[in-house]
Amino acid sequence: MKGMLIKDFMLLKNQKQFFVTILVFAFLFFGMYDDTTFAFTYIVVLCTLFTISTISYDEYDNGMSYLFTLPISRKGYVKEKYVFGIISICIALIASTVLYFVFRMAKNQDYGVQELLIQLFTSLMVAMFMLAFSLPIQLKFGAEKSRIALLAVFGCIVAMGIIVVKLGESMNLDMGSYLAKVNGMRPQMLIAAGILIGIFAIFISCLISLRIIKKKEF
Repeated sequence: MKGMLIKDFMLLKNQKQFFVTILVFAFLFFGMYDDTTFAFTYIVVLCTLFTISTISYDEYDNGMSYLFTLPISRKGYVKEKYVFGIISICIALIASTVLYFVFRMAKNQDYGVQELLIQLFTSLMVAMFMLAFSLPIQLKFGAEKSRIALLAVFGCIVAMGIIVVKLGESMNLDMGSYLAKVNGMRPQMLIAAGILIGIFAIFISCLISLRIIKKKEF
């Protein structure tokens, strides 16, 4: 796994223009808007997308066939992608937090620790679920077909959400009261619950990816 991590970080090192572009837009978002939620999510999501794109680099020009001639197991390959993804998310969150404090200080604004925690939590949840959904699809369908598959998956999620709301309305369930109860929960409980759900999603995703990679022929 160590060798694979070094390889992916070397790929990351070679994407200087990509990260310069992220930083430029991040500076713009942090500088122009007081609500920095979008800036946090923007940075973290793009770093997560880079993790997914490393599979495309590995697959390029029959690269997978070559990789598995090395002392790398399929199980180790999948685990490394999730570890690299989580490390990338953590680095992105740290960078976002540093930018948050720098711009708050430059604007003479209060740091707003609770606001920062909510933004970190939101970005973390988005990134974890994106990683959990995207990696198995990328491994299953490859670079080209995975885009269509991802659109189909997110379309199904939206459709299921609409169906749940419609069913609630038809059964005279007060969805607003349930949402109010969730919003009324203590932030610490929401964050803990969200992180546990995110970890569970990553765990299930990893099991699915392992099954996919074991059956795949290169």
